[in-house]
Amino acid sequence: GSRYLMLNAPESALAEICALVPGSRAPSVIPLAEPGMVAVHALVPAADVWQLLPRLEAAKASSILLVPVERMLA
Repeated sequence: GSRYLMLNAPESALAEICALVPGSRAPSVIPLAEPGMVAVHALVPAADVWQLLPRLEAAKASSILLVPVERMLA
């Protein structure tokens, strides 16, 4: 029932994006080679994906990739 979400975003949009995708505890945030940009990785409920995508785009997320989660170990 989850999807693994990966996206790029400006650091200035990070708080808004993290509020949209809290992840299992918190999203992973990784600095990119481009100054001022980060990658955000998080687990999101599959049922919420289609409502979430336009909200992420409005928050300046780009290069959005969703992949199914076959198995998750706690």
